[in-house]
Amino acid sequence: MAFRFRVKLGSVEVEYEGDQEFDKKKILGLVEDVVHIYESSGKKSGGGLAVAQEGTGGETNKRTSIQLTTGNIAKKLGLGKGKDLFLAACAYLDFVAHEESFNKDAIVSQARTATSLFKASSHAKNSGAYIEKLVDGNKLNEIAKDTYAISDETKAELKAKLGIS
Repeated sequence: MAFRFRVKLGSVEVEYEGDQEFDKKKILGLVEDVVHIYESSGKKSGGGLAVAQEGTGGETNKRTSIQLTTGNIAKKLGLGKGKDLFLAACAYLDFVAHEESFNKDAIVSQARTATSLFKASSHAKNSGAYIEKLVDGNKLNEIAKDTYAISDETKAELKAKLGIS
């Protein structure tokens, strides 16, 4: 029976397809190596690891590829407050860049790409407060120190509004 698995952690991804008798210790070692590579790149592994596996009869769980910018997402969602731009940035990081978790710098950097919406005088200065409001409002979960992910409920709402399955 054919066996397939994929390990994705941030931008590091390893995929295997072959004999099901592949040594489980080697798989565990491979996963540990991927985590080590990811952490040595300066990122944290808290909650960002995704492992998918399937047999010959299983269906692949692929993420939909969408072509949107942070500004497009913010406008489609009709977001108007400062914290909303940061939520749109998180949506971009998750749905477009396929990053399941992100730090404050990544969120702010992504928000800056919405040049017609981002105001350095207010958004950059208050970014910590905006992110904290998203956490307090259960839009973001702080999954590790200074590492965030969109809450499941918010993710479902955003996907519905953006037409993403």
